[in-house]
Parts: sequence; structure tokens; C-alpha cells
Amino acid sequence: MTSPLNDALAADGILSRRLHPALIGRIDAAVKRGELVPLFPGTYAPARSFHSLVAALADWDPNAVLMAASAARLSWWPNLDDDLVRAATTRRPVRRVPGTKLSLIPIPAELVAERGGLRIQHPAASTLDLAREIGPAAIDEALRRRAVSLGELRDAFELMTWRTGNPQLAAWLRASRDGAWSHLERDAHALLHAARITGWKANYEVRARGRLHFIDVAFPGAKLAVELDGWKHHGDRRSFIDDRQRDNRLRLAGWTPLHFTAESLPTMVPTVRRMLAILADAA
Repeated sequence: MTSPLNDALAADGILSRRLHPALIGRIDAAVKRGELVPLFPGTYAPARSFHSLVAALADWDPNAVLMAASAARLSWWPNLDDDLVRAATTRRPVRRVPGTKLSLIPIPAELVAERGGLRIQHPAASTLDLAREIGPAAIDEALRRRAVSLGELRDAFELMTWRTGNPQLAAWLRASRDGAWSHLERDAHALLHAARITGWKANYEVRARGRLHFIDVAFPGAKLAVELDGWKHHGDRRSFIDDRQRDNRLRLAGWTPLHFTAESLPTMVPTVRRMLAILADAA
């Protein structure tokens, strides 16, 4: 491509007939040569990608709001592997744009944020819309990354009460009320509630031997640490070693760690009760 086109691409990430009227002839010639592919009407790039489509969308409809996985990837979950550009637009293109999923869903102004010149859903709203697609793992991830609080999720939910799938979302939010960061943690919390065991906190911050740790379920008064290990927990030798060192630091700080997996979770309640009794007798 000619230097003026390359210069415009370097500056804007795309070529736009609106932004570069003096280059329209060169753009058309580059399209004919196969050097550029059309994106949104009047916008082009050497290749169709997530980022080129996002830039083209902002040029074609400056009022569009990136949502769900796209908003998450651009704000609080940068390594999310999802290239489909999802957006609420104020207009419809005359033809389908590959690599995009567009809707005319109105997004309340309170749930729109500006980021790098783009309009994107607030993290709480994008979390909820992402959960509609991939399930409660989206809520877990947003809470784990501290991108949102449960309060923000509930507030966003109240502004989206007319959306489909809300009964299921409400159930997931209730299940995450204690701050669960995984499906296994939600199941553990449900068992503890059902057994009427109190005095515990989820993802409790503890500094042990100079290191900050988050205990999955902590009983601070008894210094009992309940750790819930998912199937990915020991993916390699390094993580296995780190886990043992973590347990040692907690023990040296006066904590008693207990570990449970999905398979051993049914034994958690009686084991926790017994250990609380042992620790109380020893106090």
C-alpha cells in the first residue's frame, strides 16, 4: 500500500472514508488489489480482527456501546479469548458485518463508560451480559479480579430488569452473595448455610510470613482455613509446591488448613464441625 494509507493506518488502526476523504481513491484501489478488506460501511483494514472491527465500529457509529465479552475484554478481562465484537448500536448496517453481533438493545446511560475513546458497558453490566452467554463463571471471574462488587452487580441488574434470562441471573447473584470466586466455592457456601454454620468469611485476606493470601473460607476466630481445590488447582509441579509452601506459611501464622475437592465436598460440613470443636477445646 502507498505511504499515505500506511500513515493513516498507523494513526487510526483503520482506513475510513469519513476520516480520510482525500484518500478515497487510494483506498478503493487498495481494496481492488486485495490489500484492504471492508469492515463496517466506509471502513477498511488490511485484515479483519477484533481490534480493527472495534475501531471501525466506533467510526461507523460513534454512539455504539461495546457490550458483554467485548466490553469485558477491553476493560476488566484483557485475556478473554473471544474475538466476536458485540455491541448495542443506534443503527443497522445494510449488510451483515462478519465477526460482529449487533443489537438495538438500549443501554442505560448509567451503565456506559468511556475508555480510550470507546463507549463500553460498565464492568458490572458487561459481567451480567457475559454471564447470560457463558454462565456464572463470568460473575466468578469479575469478582475474583475485583473488577466489580456484588453491590455494583445488583445495581446493574436493577437497571436491566427487562432483559431476558434475568431469573437465572438473579439466582446466580444470590448464590454469589458471600463473594464466591468459583462454582466450587458457591457449592461450599450453600452447604455451610444449609448446615447453619456461621462465623466464616469468603476469600478472607490473611498476611502470613510476609505474603498476602486469600483463604477460600476462613473462620477467623478459630483460625481455621478451608481451601477448595478445583480440578485445575495442581496443573503442574510448581503449583503443587507453591500450595505446600502456602500451607506452611498459614500454619506458622497460627492457621489450620483443611482442603476439599469437588469429590470430597460432601465431607466438608462434618469435618469442619469436628475441627472447630477440636480448636475450641485446645484454646
